[in-house]
Amino acid sequence: MDTKKKGTITFRTAAVLFALSALLEFISLGTEVPLFGAIHGGRVAMAYHLFYAVVYIGLGVGLWSAQRWAYPAVFAATVVYTIDELQTMFLSRDVIVERLMQEIAGSPELLQVVNKESMLQMVLLVSATFIACWWGFVWYTHRRRDYFKSGAGHSS
Repeated sequence: MDTKKKGTITFRTAAVLFALSALLEFISLGTEVPLFGAIHGGRVAMAYHLFYAVVYIGLGVGLWSAQRWAYPAVFAATVVYTIDELQTMFLSRDVIVERLMQEIAGSPELLQVVNKESMLQMVLLVSATFIACWWGFVWYTHRRRDYFKSGAGHSS
């Protein structure tokens, strides 16, 4: 009898969300990225977005079809994402805050409510939340590691 493994719905939902994330990375190919204390555009930004698009497509395919390699790939992608976010939080945060302040400069009413320190706190909070979500997914993946043992999200 063919029964679904625990985690199938969650991992397939995550696979769809990773595919959508890859699509957003492709749409964002020309968008600048914060790296090592500076904002980069051009080829650096394009390579950055392509890298993440490939990672997200790989995770999506691996999670959807319960491939054995997807289990360690979730861990590896989480480590890479965490390092990337940490470098942004600690090396690029001032550049990001300055860019955000420039973006809202055209709205004087926002500048009365939002100052540089609160912008920095928001950036750090969002980054920390995203990192926590990735590690929560790692924890869930580890708890449901049997999903990856025979592939296709089903047991025989």
